[in-house]
Amino acid sequence: LVTILSSNLSLLGQVGGFGIGENFQSARFMGNRLYLVTFEQIDPFYVVDISDSKNPKKLGELKIPGYSTYLHPYDENHLIGIGYDTTTNQWGGTQNAGVKIDLYDIKDVTKPTQKSTLTLGGVGSYSEALSNPRLFVWQKSRNTLYLPAMLYSPGKDPKNLYRYSDVYQGVVALQITPSTGVKEIARTT
Repeated sequence: LVTILSSNLSLLGQVGGFGIGENFQSARFMGNRLYLVTFEQIDPFYVVDISDSKNPKKLGELKIPGYSTYLHPYDENHLIGIGYDTTTNQWGGTQNAGVKIDLYDIKDVTKPTQKSTLTLGGVGSYSEALSNPRLFVWQKSRNTLYLPAMLYSPGKDPKNLYRYSDVYQGVVALQITPSTGVKEIARTT
């Protein structure tokens, strides 16, 4: 449920139907639009029109695997999302399966799309930027994201998914453009 309040906290408007029974993950305001992400087993990415605060409206929705914990504006037609890819474990539960970087195309707000995606590492991988947006370092002049990361590569034994064959800790540089998508360009420790 999205609720809009006045400056004195009186109710102006509401709109529902967002991720019922799911966990809220991230939000981004851009102009008269609100972008929301919820998650239970897949990532519903919602576009909400808030130009009329007394009558907000859900405009569009995209469902993809994984979820974004932080949304960052790229330009008026694109958003960058960082979060986790997900997988189903041997007990049927959902678990995080690598750090995921998405480029969302929001030009058509009724049909947002995932323009590009890249998953770094496997189960257990993490970036501090997933819970602290100050560590999301975006250099617009180079279209480059510098992402601190701890990345685990799964071993070959399918019975033990938690035995890693490789571990990386450092900063990953990613070039992000609408024409080429999300691409890793460098790593440093």
